[in-house]
Amino acid sequence: MNEEKLKEKRVLYILLGTLIILFLLLLSLLSRRQKLDQRLLEQAQQQNTTDTSAGKAPLTLPLPNTAFSGYTLNAELPSLPESVKLSDLKTSFTTGEALDLATKIGFDNSIVDDGASMILVTDQSGDQQSLLTVSKTTGGFLVVSEIGYPSGVSGADITAAARSFLTKMGIMDDTLDAYATYKRESSPGVTFVEFHRNWEKLGLPILNPVGVLNLDQTERLADVRLGYIENAAPDDPDVIESSDGNAGKVRPNQFNTVTVGVLDENNNIMSVASNVKLFNRTQQKSSTQTLKTPEEALEELKSGKTSFSLVKPTGEGVVNLNTTFPNSQAVAENAVINEVVLTYLDEVGQKTQSTLYPHYLFRGTTTLASGYETQFVETVPAVKQINTLGVFAQNSQPTVFPGQGSTLQYGTFNWLSPGPNPNQNLACAGLTQIFQLPNGGYIGWYPNVAPRNWYYVPPPGEVIDAAKMQEVKKILRWEAAKACKGSLNDPSICAYSDTGVNLQTACYYAGSGSPFMYFYTPEAKQLEVRLAKNAVTYADPPLSREGLWNFTTSPDGTLKLTNGLEKERLYYEFNKDVLKSSLASLKNNKQGFAVERSKLGELTYSLALKLGLNSSEKESLLVELTREANQLSSRTLKVGLLDRQLVDKLLPVSVTPLPDNYHRVLFYVTSGNVKEKLQTPSLQKLIREGDTVVEVGAVSF
Repeated sequence: MNEEKLKEKRVLYILLGTLIILFLLLLSLLSRRQKLDQRLLEQAQQQNTTDTSAGKAPLTLPLPNTAFSGYTLNAELPSLPESVKLSDLKTSFTTGEALDLATKIGFDNSIVDDGASMILVTDQSGDQQSLLTVSKTTGGFLVVSEIGYPSGVSGADITAAARSFLTKMGIMDDTLDAYATYKRESSPGVTFVEFHRNWEKLGLPILNPVGVLNLDQTERLADVRLGYIENAAPDDPDVIESSDGNAGKVRPNQFNTVTVGVLDENNNIMSVASNVKLFNRTQQKSSTQTLKTPEEALEELKSGKTSFSLVKPTGEGVVNLNTTFPNSQAVAENAVINEVVLTYLDEVGQKTQSTLYPHYLFRGTTTLASGYETQFVETVPAVKQINTLGVFAQNSQPTVFPGQGSTLQYGTFNWLSPGPNPNQNLACAGLTQIFQLPNGGYIGWYPNVAPRNWYYVPPPGEVIDAAKMQEVKKILRWEAAKACKGSLNDPSICAYSDTGVNLQTACYYAGSGSPFMYFYTPEAKQLEVRLAKNAVTYADPPLSREGLWNFTTSPDGTLKLTNGLEKERLYYEFNKDVLKSSLASLKNNKQGFAVERSKLGELTYSLALKLGLNSSEKESLLVELTREANQLSSRTLKVGLLDRQLVDKLLPVSVTPLPDNYHRVLFYVTSGNVKEKLQTPSLQKLIREGDTVVEVGAVSF
């Protein structure tokens, strides 16, 4: 063996050894995570039965329960197919089955490690170093080999080689199709073949309702196809070529996917990763006898008989979930249904999926009583008779994580909000990119801060010392390196330094103030709105590009964004810290309105009348003042008007081209004193001649 081949072999051993170590670490973390989740659930249940008057923060922020008073159907109902497939899924996989799979792959000397949830099989015969892992409940598996296993197919047909090997493993069935091939920079000489279950052969699409909720408002379910990569999909610069034209993007392999790595020089199979669920039994049934009609499903939706229901704000950035969903309720008067599809559902929550049965999926938008515009997804079982409670029962423990970048994304990690300081109800609720640690703590950052400031939130009772912080910083370096590689659009992620780590004392989210912006132009006009730099924490709709919106107005007040989305108004939230230097003077300001909390609505209508606000602006102001007043405990409130010069200085916003009139009506709300004598501030009626912009909002402190 020459020296060059020896070096190559050493590199392969190092790579395989690293992969095995990382995978074993993943297994360890998953095992610890299960124990942690159970402990968190038990603690949360205990807390729910204890006295909360001491002001302790809840251990977790549960996902909101939807409470829609009514629905408006703004979509066509789907028609039923002639027949439908009902499939039971295999949910138990044994050590014997894992060994049988290893033998089919080509393992000669299998060594088994039977874990709590995973079966690990290694092969160390001769030059071959291989690893097989199999989930005991889902059947998802991973095969990694050092030199690969023969596919049985020679020549240049990479896809045929991958298909032949899957057939040899006993994985292929008539619904699995090769969708795309791609290459990774980190795996030179290897082509990856991506298989998905063919929707047409199944008879219906397979959708994940959480994934549907993460689609942009401009993306329609009718446009979603097999292997679809959504607009919000994060970048993956490691993908350097793809047959479907999506180089540089994360592959659509969240579910329903088998990916085979094929060595270009000899068609050997280097890796196989699968998360498809295996069929145990499939029956073909008449749709008219088996399924509810769309009209019946709609009536069940209206009566609250949903199997899954979740909402998400339509903007981007950080929102205070306690403010968005008071008492963990997503309350709305009317929900507009924009799309209805008949579909199979991928699993939701942490239960093992045991069936693949059709569901009706309803997708739409609504404005919550808290003022936030949201998207919602709700599902209703389509099968008339189901002998089980179903895998999507809402009492399963759902999970959520803020996701890629700063936009709230639902996914597979709990959004934790522990309170290291029991007097801080909003501790770390605004952190994004949360990474949970095995010890129960977590690390994360806030958006819109450059260079990136990281925060470590320790688990309850942990004592922080120099050794602990060194351990945390090592984890941060690792996570920052991964994030840097995968996020070309946000280079500030790379700005990690040891001095940029804060303890829980710096981890309290200050909260935000917010205004709505309305635009009135006699003729259609293209406008640009640039927001205050490093102060904005949330924007709805999402910004057209960093720091600004681009849109076209129309005489009826409709705003058309560059991505085709139409809105009646713009909305953003800003960090209250921008007002820190003025808080003392505002609290001592003798101009304002003293009002009992119960009469805040009357004050709002009085203010709207004096200012000449129209009905939409008046309702927005009421939402703003009510929401901010709810952050305070005082019965008596003081409502004051922020000085325009102060607003422009601390929260600069520019509109281009400059309108004829730009009104910024921002109020502040703070605790009042019935004995305090206040002077009524002068309020001038807004001028609405020519192009006019009206900004109304509120902030509390």
